[in-house]
Amino acid sequence: MARSDPSSDVNVSVPNDRLPAGFEFAVACVCGAIVANLYFAQPIVGEIAGTLGFAPEGAGIIVTLAQLGYCLGLLLLVPLADALENRRLALAVLVVGFAASITMALTTSPTLFLIACFCIGVGSVSVQILLPYAAALSDPKRQGLMVGRVMAGILTGIMLSRPLSSLITGLLGWRSVFFVSAAICLGAAVLILARMPARQPESKLGMERC
Repeated sequence: MARSDPSSDVNVSVPNDRLPAGFEFAVACVCGAIVANLYFAQPIVGEIAGTLGFAPEGAGIIVTLAQLGYCLGLLLLVPLADALENRRLALAVLVVGFAASITMALTTSPTLFLIACFCIGVGSVSVQILLPYAAALSDPKRQGLMVGRVMAGILTGIMLSRPLSSLITGLLGWRSVFFVSAAICLGAAVLILARMPARQPESKLGMERC
């Protein structure tokens, strides 16, 4: 009985020992920066609601929609990483987050702002594309270390997002927070293009023959 080689199921474009210098740090920084976008609005919903005319008891919908967008992205977009080139997919999802951030910074329409809140949640799922991407590219002996460092970056982004949002709002107003969010998306895109190699998975059905 012959079996197909399981190692042929995924094609990694760059050998593990030839990853760019600083690859782990770049992925950790990008993931931490992107995930911060999901939490920027949480400490400033009162200011946003007052400006856009939301009822105080309804301001929580801003945070809720971002989380719903994130959940939908996890359900519909992240599985595409098993079929599409990972770096390109992460960038495409990041574009959604960038567009949402710019919209949130500029719009005076409550409805459009809420749609953008949902979209920024969708755009943040690029983190969940990059984490397994980084693990797949790393040396098998270093995969645990890679995942740990990237998770440290993600947790740092979550912890810093709220105080940073409050600080920026106090100094420059809440709209500036989302201009910063858009700049973070651009910076993350530059790092992805500069420091992260392509990874093209190949979906193959293993076949057994007697």
